Amino acid sequence: EGQWARFDLDGTTQTLANVSLSGGLTGGIIQNSEWSYENNATYPIGALVLTNVTGNTWNTFFRDGTVGQLAFTLNSPGGTFTLSGARITHTGATTLDAGTLTLAGTTAFNSPIVLNGGSLKTIATANYVMLPKTISGDSSGGKLEITGTAYQTYMTADNTYTGGTLVSGNLCLGNNTAAGSVLGAITDNGQLSLYHSGAYIFTNTVTGSGSLVVYNNNIVASP
Repeated sequence: EGQWARFDLDGTTQTLANVSLSGGLTGGIIQNSEWSYENNATYPIGALVLTNVTGNTWNTFFRDGTVGQLAFTLNSPGGTFTLSGARITHTGATTLDAGTLTLAGTTAFNSPIVLNGGSLKTIATANYVMLPKTISGDSSGGKLEITGTAYQTYMTADNTYTGGTLVSGNLCLGNNTAAGSVLGAITDNGQLSLYHSGAYIFTNTVTGSGSLVVYNNNIVASP
C-alpha cells in the first residue's frame, strides 16, 4: 500500500551523496536490476557508492534483484548510515572506506564486508543481526563494535579482519555451526557466546568486564 520508489543500477556503478525516502513515499527498492539484457543473461554487479550520508536509515528493500548482485560502498568521512531490518539482503560485497555503517536487526544480511578505513557497528535491539559472510580488512581503533543486549549478533563465518573486536552487547560466534570465529583480541564488555556444532579451539585473548557463555560443551581454550 502507498507509494513506492525503485532505483535499478542495471549493472553500473552509481555514486550518490545519500539515499532516503521523502515526499510521502512509504517504501523503496534499491537493487541491481529486475530485467535481463541479452537473451536473459545476468547483469554485471551493480554498485552503489554513498559519499555524504547524514545519519539516516534505509529500512526497506536493498537487494540484488533477479539478474545480478548489488554491491555497496560507504565512503563518507565522518558520516553514519544505517541499514535496518529483514529486507537488507544484497549479496555483493559491502566495502567501508570511510564513515560508519550500522546494521540494525538485519536478520537476512548476506554480504561479505571489507573494512577499508570505515567502521562497522551492529545493533541487535529490535531483532538479531546475522553476519554469515566473511568480514575482512582492519578493525583497529574500535572500528568493529557489537551493541544491543535484547538479541544477539551472530558471526557464522571464519572472519579474517585484524585489529580486534569490541563487544558492548551480545556477540555469538557460531550458531550451532562449524564456523564462526574472529582473529585477535576481543574486548568483552557485554556477553560473548561460543556456539559451535563440533569441537572448536578458542585461541583469542579476551579482556573486559563482560561474561562468556559456552554452548554444547565442546570448546577447548588455548592460551
